[in-house]
Amino acid sequence: MAIHWDDQDEEQKPPGEKGEYCELCHKSGPWLTLLKCPMCHKYFCEACAYHFGGKDFCSAHCGNEFFFGGDEDEDG
Repeated sequence: MAIHWDDQDEEQKPPGEKGEYCELCHKSGPWLTLLKCPMCHKYFCEACAYHFGGKDFCSAHCGNEFFFGGDEDEDG
């Protein structure tokens, strides 16, 4: 069964529109700096950032995908 935002308490909903809060830890506030993942386009705060190759990503997975690509079948 899928869970919809309407089925949850107001406290569990993200605190605003996408880009107004960290999508990883759900922090929000007027002085919060948000970054946008160049791979999946999630917004995240500096505390949740994964630094890789001189860029900031939302996770190690996105950093690896950005630089090394996906798991493609390579036939020799």
